Amino acid sequence: GDVVYIGFGTLTEACHPSILRGIVNVLSKNKIKAIISANLPSLSQMELPPWIYPLDYAPHDWLFSRVSAVVHHGGVGTMAAGIYAAKPTLVIPFIADQFYWGKMVYRKKIGPQSLSAYAFDEKTFEQRLSELLSSKEFRENARVFQQKFLSDGDGVELTTKTIFKYLNKKT
Repeated sequence: GDVVYIGFGTLTEACHPSILRGIVNVLSKNKIKAIISANLPSLSQMELPPWIYPLDYAPHDWLFSRVSAVVHHGGVGTMAAGIYAAKPTLVIPFIADQFYWGKMVYRKKIGPQSLSAYAFDEKTFEQRLSELLSSKEFRENARVFQQKFLSDGDGVELTTKTIFKYLNKKT
């Protein structure tokens, strides 16, 4: 069955315990298998059902290839890892560019509308998570984006060529 990854990158401290409780309640009630970043505050004090696994660490490229969908803060690194693994995504943004990435995920139909950490409520999270896991369109579009991502070539090489091209024009 579906397994969803949930983590908020370096913003674990910003994740209020009430958000985490809401997430765990929804996963528990719906018996959704999940891997949750173990460093989220207050997770260690919560009683988790056996289908919710707290994970200390695994590289995103390895982990994301093994789950059905990802729920995260929308940081650019996690965003890129999710696209690279062709995973439908639900963004729960906390700050800055994360709101932009949440809008892009929705606009490109890779996942449902984002749910701001500051407007988080259990009912909305439950609806968005259900959409995330049931939508064929999100899965197909995630695969399309993965192919675009992979066909762009080596990012370091492209950047280096662009810089040298720019420098050569200036001489």
